[in-house]
Amino acid sequence: MKNMFRQYAYAFTEQEYSHIWEKSLFIFDTNILLNLYRYQDSSRDEFIKILEILEDRIWIPHHVALEFKRNRLVTIKSRTNLLIEAKEAISQSQKTLVSELNKLQIKKKHSPVDVDNIKEKFRILSDELSKEIDDTISQQQKINEPDPLEEKIDTIFDSRVGSENYTQEKIDALYRKAQAKYKLKISPGYLDEKKDEVCVDNQIVYQKKYADYLIWQQILDHVKEKK
Repeated sequence: MKNMFRQYAYAFTEQEYSHIWEKSLFIFDTNILLNLYRYQDSSRDEFIKILEILEDRIWIPHHVALEFKRNRLVTIKSRTNLLIEAKEAISQSQKTLVSELNKLQIKKKHSPVDVDNIKEKFRILSDELSKEIDDTISQQQKINEPDPLEEKIDTIFDSRVGSENYTQEKIDALYRKAQAKYKLKISPGYLDEKKDEVCVDNQIVYQKKYADYLIWQQILDHVKEKK
């Protein structure tokens, strides 16, 4: 019975693990690629080194490549916005501290606490942190400038992207299958059922809620073709 239900065999032997790592094809989803814009430089560079080592055994579905291209600028902008929000939080913290200390009226109560000294030290710290964030923002990838990371990703996955030969008719047929599965809460993708975003690329209409299902089908088609 064991060999009849391999999908429920959650543990592998050391030999099986070794075979997987040495022979398997590594397939990435969109967030793996977009996360390269979110990682610290050291983590990003290490990940890219691994991709280069595995260059003959990596692949992405066509829809993953499309989503990466569509969401790259949004991801770059969101990281910069996050840094701006962090700077605003520091500034707000300083204002809050000053306000709360003033409410305590420590000076009028002849407390030994040097309120002015606390305010000044906190101001200096806030200014230092804000400057660090400004320096980091200045080094961020700009959406209107050449993007070396995008060029690197394009090079690494050159000839390692799935076929774009999916007609609108074929995609719509897959969407109908996905819709039937979503009603039964069958993965992949049913948790995205409420997403209503639509995009058009090369005259093909794509629906966001079916993206995971489409990617999964493209993976299945690829591994069947390559056996």
